[in-house]
This record gives sequence, C-alpha cells and structure tokens, in this order.
Amino acid sequence: MSERSKKLPMGCLPFFIPPLLLLGTSGCKNFEIIDVSSPKTENQGDNELNFRLDPKILDFEEKIAQSLAIKIETSEAKPPDVLYQVTPLNNTPGWYVCTFNMLRENDDGPQRVGLQVGKIVLYADRDVIDFVGQFVDLPDTGHTGDSESIRFFTKVGEDGKIRIYLIQIWQHNNGFWTNYSPDEFELDDGALVFYESEGKHTLYSSREECNSEHIIRLADGVSITRDYCHEASSRISIDINGLNNVGERNTPLNPFKTNPELSERYPDESPFGINGQDGKFCGGAENNGRCKASIKLWPPDGEH
Repeated sequence: MSERSKKLPMGCLPFFIPPLLLLGTSGCKNFEIIDVSSPKTENQGDNELNFRLDPKILDFEEKIAQSLAIKIETSEAKPPDVLYQVTPLNNTPGWYVCTFNMLRENDDGPQRVGLQVGKIVLYADRDVIDFVGQFVDLPDTGHTGDSESIRFFTKVGEDGKIRIYLIQIWQHNNGFWTNYSPDEFELDDGALVFYESEGKHTLYSSREECNSEHIIRLADGVSITRDYCHEASSRISIDINGLNNVGERNTPLNPFKTNPELSERYPDESPFGINGQDGKFCGGAENNGRCKASIKLWPPDGEH
C-alpha cells in the first residue's frame, strides 16, 4: 500500500455520542470502552463468530459509526449505500478505525477532462470524450460497480466523545490513501463535508481540490485533470444503517445477504473476497472477472 503524505493532524475534532443512545440514563461519566476484537482461542471459528454477533458489540460499533456525521456534495440525486466496519487499532484500548465504503451501481467515467499546457487550460466535456472514444481506445470510460472508501482513526474517551485524529480517503484513480486532518474539511451543522466528483464519485475535502488535485503529468508543463465537482450540486446527509456492518476479516458479516435492501439491489456480492482479501464490487452485475471496484477493509489487505 503506497500513501502520499499530506498535512498531518494538529488537533482533534470532537463528535458526541448521544448519551441517551449509548448509556440510557446513566450519563457519560460511566462510559464503557468495549473491546470489539475477537478473543484469541485455539478453536476460533464458532467462538469468534458468536463474539462478533454479540448484540452488545454490534450495538457499540453501530453507535460509533453513526456518531461520525458526514455529508457529501454531489451531482447524484440519491446518496450512496454505505457499508461500515469498526475495528480496534493495534489492540490499543479506546482507539478504533472506522471504515466507510460508499457504494454506487456504476462508475460513469470522467465527465470533464482538462488539458493544461503551461498556463493555458482547455476542457472537454463528456460529449467530446465519447466522440474521441469512437476513434481512440480510452483507458477510463466507466464500469459497473463503484466503491469509494473513507477511514476515520478515532479515540473514544470516557467523557462520551469520539475524537477524529486522522482521515484517509482512497482516491482509487490514483491508487493510494490520501491523509487529511479533520480541520481540512468544511463543517455543516456538525457534519464533515466530502465533495464527490461527477461520474467517478472520487471523494475530496473541497471542490477546489476535486477540480485540480487529480492530475496526470504527461510532460514538463503538460498535465491532464480527470475529476470534476460541479458547482450546481446538492448536499446530502449520509445515513448509516446498522444492518451494514461487515465485521472483521477473520469473522466476516455479509450485509448483502442480511440486509434485504442491499440483497435486492446487489445480489451475489460480498465485502470479502477469497482468503479474507478485499472483495470486488460489481454493482449487482455478474462478476465476470472484470469488476474494477473493490471494498477496502481494515487491516489493509495483505497486512492481516
């Protein structure tokens, strides 16, 4: 896994878990940090699965995921479906990695391409891209199934707060995780705002980053931009469904089977591939070996 370094977090952004949801009437002072890692036993199988299915564990993970309020600025009419995973970070008490995978049926390909030569920038919209595609084999015209991934590195405190220390976004066209500090994001009514590129659905911290960050450098002073966040977009809140917990690599859960809405929309999908690897996501289409999207999980594939 390659990563490009960005500004490291200098502080933390508090998010409150509503005490009435987490603790009933007992109050935040008695907040209990729950170890959601599976117990290590010689006969793991059923013991680990039973532990993962403990309602107390699943409820705790759901409340962590739902406390991470986010919105997306998007040109799509509907929000994506979201799978989530909550995993202890290196078995350190109170530290958790919360991963969101934002699912859409299709990646529609880039909707605008910019060619920059020196200080001159020329843009081509999708009609021009499709016209050129009749004569040239373009590398990216879209595909069925799209999954965009966000990681939140968080610490749960006994004061009833979750603090985000680092955010990572898998900008799949670039092939690496990008690091962000929470203060790089706009806040809207307490929710972090992510900007979703049109067609490609790649996520960014701002519209400016979306329209300039994804650059392919062809030569000195010559580059191409492929992501585009339109100004005429809408802001949508993301709801986390408690049925969409994917579990762990060694004790997986499959929301595509247990959540009726997902099973109808995306039949025969799985968050995990063979031998616990990241699963390919085909958007409900037949897996013919050409599915390009993948569901990113923790720990990183190949490091578990």
